[in-house]
Amino acid sequence: MLQRNLFIFCVSTVLGLGLATSVRAEMVFDLEDFEVRGFGLPGAALDYAQPVKELNGRDLRPQITVSLGDSLDGQLGISSTSYFPGASRPILRGFTNDRIRVLSNGLDTLDASIGSHDHPVGLDPNMMDSVEIIRGPATLLYGSNAMGGVVNVIDSRVPITGPAQGSEGHVRGQYSSVADGWTGSGKVIHSENRFLFTGSLLWRDHGDVRIPGFAATDPELQAQQESGRSENSFVKTREAVFGTTARFERGFVGLSYSRYETEYGLGREAEQDFEGRDAEGNPIIERELDDLVTIDGWQNRFDLHAGLKQPMPGFESLRLRIGAANYRHGEFEDGIEGTTFKNRGWEARLELAQEVRDWIEGAVGLQASRNRFSATGDEAFLRPTTNLKLAAFVFEELPFEHFKLQLGARIEHTSIKPELFERDDITGATTPPDRYRKWGANGSVGAVIPVSETAAIRSTFAYTERLMSAQELYANGPHIGTFSYEISDHPFGGNFDRERSYNWDIGLQWNNDRMRGEVAIFANRIRDYVALRVTDELAFENEDESFTLIPESQVDEAFLQDREAAGEDNEFIGVTRYIQSNALYYGAEAELMLRIWEAETNHFDFGGMVDFVRARDRDAGENIPRIPPMRAGLKGEFRMANTAIESRLMRVFSQTHTAPSETETRAYTMLTIAVTQRFNWNQHNGSIFLRGENLLNSEARPHTSFIKDLQPLPGRGVTVGLQLDF
Repeated sequence: MLQRNLFIFCVSTVLGLGLATSVRAEMVFDLEDFEVRGFGLPGAALDYAQPVKELNGRDLRPQITVSLGDSLDGQLGISSTSYFPGASRPILRGFTNDRIRVLSNGLDTLDASIGSHDHPVGLDPNMMDSVEIIRGPATLLYGSNAMGGVVNVIDSRVPITGPAQGSEGHVRGQYSSVADGWTGSGKVIHSENRFLFTGSLLWRDHGDVRIPGFAATDPELQAQQESGRSENSFVKTREAVFGTTARFERGFVGLSYSRYETEYGLGREAEQDFEGRDAEGNPIIERELDDLVTIDGWQNRFDLHAGLKQPMPGFESLRLRIGAANYRHGEFEDGIEGTTFKNRGWEARLELAQEVRDWIEGAVGLQASRNRFSATGDEAFLRPTTNLKLAAFVFEELPFEHFKLQLGARIEHTSIKPELFERDDITGATTPPDRYRKWGANGSVGAVIPVSETAAIRSTFAYTERLMSAQELYANGPHIGTFSYEISDHPFGGNFDRERSYNWDIGLQWNNDRMRGEVAIFANRIRDYVALRVTDELAFENEDESFTLIPESQVDEAFLQDREAAGEDNEFIGVTRYIQSNALYYGAEAELMLRIWEAETNHFDFGGMVDFVRARDRDAGENIPRIPPMRAGLKGEFRMANTAIESRLMRVFSQTHTAPSETETRAYTMLTIAVTQRFNWNQHNGSIFLRGENLLNSEARPHTSFIKDLQPLPGRGVTVGLQLDF
């Protein structure tokens, strides 16, 4: 109650300040050259050889949910890991975790989200101003672990633009029926002479979500559940951001502090006991729901952004960004903290944009990061590591008479120093594994060929050397997030070196008064690809907290009797391994929107999209797990005066291209309709919005989810909200 009252007081203060001092005026200083973008150069999407999309936060408002992944799900080529509502990351063209980079204003989020699908991204989508989606080979400018794409969330935590004098901002409140929960937020930017000040607040309290039917697909588990409600799926979030910027004639320097807190439920842990085998030799498994699992975490973060025009001869602008954070979250079972994850580190990025010349335009830069990560507790599966990354990159554009040639290159070094951890005491290890030190070289070449003033063909090729992550190298222990014993083959003779990928991408993009859209095909051939695979092994926990790993086919009566004689029970979890092989990803995307009707400022647009991706293990001739199935959708946009109606019908097809030990997933259809009404009150703008989600009440179990058989997407629900701008 105290937190809620404090939030209401702060938002009221922000609103009062805005209503009292709001002044609409032009910026005194033109700092548009320093706009935070995924590239060192400003430009439109048609200017780049790779697919680039910028989504405005106001346009995204009808589809923003609790997590970043679910908020972007349904965009062309983007899916979601679809864990519980509190934790879902984006999937780009089938890639996620350490193969895409989620950035906050061009810097890493500095959390622990790439370590597991159940870990939260340390930012809230309700706070963003816009988001950039960059797919294709040029993402290597942000690191080899961005080979699948970049999601750059942009907000004004370090303010760069604002009113010339006075204040502007907004307050927003909304209610979600599917979670019986409230979300409130507010933001203000105040200008005083050469200084900008900003403050943002967010508060969320969502309960357990409603679902169609039972959460689990197993009838044995359904008998222990309540139909129509997903137990322990609540989400509570608090976020506060404060920043200031000093503006000068040739540049700016700004600082910000943010505090992010979240607590959310992950359902119940599902225990499995091996009871023996039937007459046909099939395993007899007894399943039971056990402890309530929750995550409670926080992050303190500081950011510095600075920009300077004409810093030295030959360069048009300089941008420096530094972020530092202290992150922690605990994983609780029935209120008892079992495992604690910590990540403390920083990242810095320096970019220099060259002066535009007739024959060349480009940018060069340096990037560095360092963090110390640790996981401690009964179910810690990652040893503490200190991670250091250094990189230099360049991006150049050469204009020719009939096309543009774009070249990119990056060289980087990664050092991962592992330490001893608690599980070593069980195995008797006295020294940690060897430190991982590797260099990686990356390069890309692309062409943009205009076919008209509003359309262009783009084609790119890139070679990327992705260096390994600490989790891929050293995982060894029970991981509650994937309900498995997670282990890497690297310390057992795998000798993971680096991935080498060859990526091709070709597409057509257009945007005119009557039609906008894009079509693309892509392929990514990867040597020494490291992936987390479900194996045929089972991990039986022992009284001394060690685990016995054994193939399921070798679990017989003698094995079970030996365990019983030793005083051990027969509870087990599955085993997943990081295994290296050769892989091929390929797919296609297409999107088209047509202007059906237009009269002055009123219009009606209608169109559709389709995308698919396939991924194969070329060595074993098998499918790679958790790849999103083919999708097709229709979308309509109707705008008249101050009214906007948007609808989207998405068909997610069944996934039959499954990996070994992976079950097929049924198709489902999602219907969303959103209505926004803008108004003017006391010389201030505002809007009321109403969004209906999953209106067909489909039982949707995304194939990309580790827990698709334990947790579906939320059922039918309505979100209603009010925003007031000042």
